[in-house]
Amino acid sequence: MLQVHEAQEKMVALVVPTKSEVLHLTQAVGRIIAGAHASKRNCPPWDNSAMDGFALRMDDIASATPESPIRLKLVGEVACGDTSEPSFELPPACTLRIMTGAVVPPGADAVVIKENTRLETQGEDTFVIFEGPAKRHANIRFAGEDVAQGAVVGDDGNCITPARLSLLASAGFAQVEVYQKPKIALIASGSELAPLGVEPAPHQIINSNIHAVAAALESAGASVRLLGIATDTLDAHVALMSSALEDEWVVTIGGVSMGEKDWVRPALTQMNAEQIFWKVAMRPGKPLVFARKERQLFVGLPGNPVSALVGTELFLKPMIRRAQNRHKLFKTPVWAELSNEAPIKKRADFKTYFRAKVDFGSQPPKALALTKQSSGQISGLAAANALLVAPVGPESIAPGEPVQVLPFS
Repeated sequence: MLQVHEAQEKMVALVVPTKSEVLHLTQAVGRIIAGAHASKRNCPPWDNSAMDGFALRMDDIASATPESPIRLKLVGEVACGDTSEPSFELPPACTLRIMTGAVVPPGADAVVIKENTRLETQGEDTFVIFEGPAKRHANIRFAGEDVAQGAVVGDDGNCITPARLSLLASAGFAQVEVYQKPKIALIASGSELAPLGVEPAPHQIINSNIHAVAAALESAGASVRLLGIATDTLDAHVALMSSALEDEWVVTIGGVSMGEKDWVRPALTQMNAEQIFWKVAMRPGKPLVFARKERQLFVGLPGNPVSALVGTELFLKPMIRRAQNRHKLFKTPVWAELSNEAPIKKRADFKTYFRAKVDFGSQPPKALALTKQSSGQISGLAAANALLVAPVGPESIAPGEPVQVLPFS
């Protein structure tokens, strides 16, 4: 039986990155960039003012004090959005009114904010009074200061967040090349399942798992196709699992244990798929199946709802990240302190994932293992914000001991 990390390594190792596609930038939020994207322009494209104020030569007011202010003649203004910079060089002993974002005129090497000045009128002329010196380049943003033309603004494997969208747009990109979403066919196993929205018979339960797993996979960046329910026959399983020819992966939920009606593994054998492994030393979720047939991968999740979602978190989401060439495949655990009043029990030979509520605002974070820990109790998982990871080893963890947690968000 494989350990969790061994199973994870085997699964991501067989994932082939998807092909790329070009999307309009506004449609690409959350997608993963394929290839390096170099800026097509300087950002900002010109030297501009960071504040509303007055552009001037720093040396002209170097000796200004409140007791001996210096007056500079106002000779014009430049606003943000003007089509070009002033056609003349700023003369000595003169200043120019300037707006935030406007081009800094030739000759000016500082901008003084208007709050630190006052105006005087003498005849038809206006003068700006300065009561202190300015630092060279004060309140000036230089061309390329944020991003120089040719610098990488989106690298292979980067996620397009709203901030990165802004950066790409500023750098001149209206379209961006991204990895395609891996296509996953999803099948639920078991005649006891009734479709969502259909009143179940007395012997049936609602097929909630397929929709929960689909939501988790889509939120991680996959394109999911629901193939429905495979009833409890070998032929039904083979037929549904074989119908997913255009999908990179086929994920089944349920039917992977050792019962007489667990048809997923026999169906894989019937389809001449190679079983890579079966069973992982973990709770919940031990009966996990991983197989392949040529380039298509098959993942058989357990049917208990918590097991299915924990398996999705630990195994399928890293596979999706690998398919899109993400740099980081696995979540980094956070250390916390167990806050339960009594020790929590576990099997010594299994890695155990407890549903937990973690107070990340405390120092150190406090982790409370919830009471509902059965693999069929989905209410416990819905109430949790993290998984508490209990490694192989002692059969209990005492209150106050350090533990690792995997946040859901």
